[in-house]
Amino acid sequence: MAEYAITIKPHWADSIFHLWKYVENRSWALLKKYECRRIWIHSGKTTTNKEIVDYWDYLKEIDAMPNRLMNFSDFPRGAIVGSLKFSAMPYHLAMEEDWHMEDHNAWAISDAVLLPEPIPAKGKLGFWDWTELITQN
Repeated sequence: MAEYAITIKPHWADSIFHLWKYVENRSWALLKKYECRRIWIHSGKTTTNKEIVDYWDYLKEIDAMPNRLMNFSDFPRGAIVGSLKFSAMPYHLAMEEDWHMEDHNAWAISDAVLLPEPIPAKGKLGFWDWTELITQN
């Protein structure tokens, strides 16, 4: 059986597990086949300085500043870092959520579990079967 993963920018992946980010924002709708099933989170390799500045501005805007010192070079990159479950969130409900970004599809996050140690893996766009990458190595 396939084990699906999705790649998320490192700072947003960290927010899921350490700042209780409970909404994932995407330009595309969540397909039913991924809804309410365990999905692995891959922390991507790249982040731009602008993305980090925008991230900090967003955390300030929603009053979600971390109570710990964050060093962006410490974020795991290019690795499976944990798992969670997604469910599609109706737009009228998503508009009330701090973590929702306007003009995006909102996926509610539940049951997030951080792995004790990241598992190195190459990411891909969209959902992908990360066990295929492990068996190829």
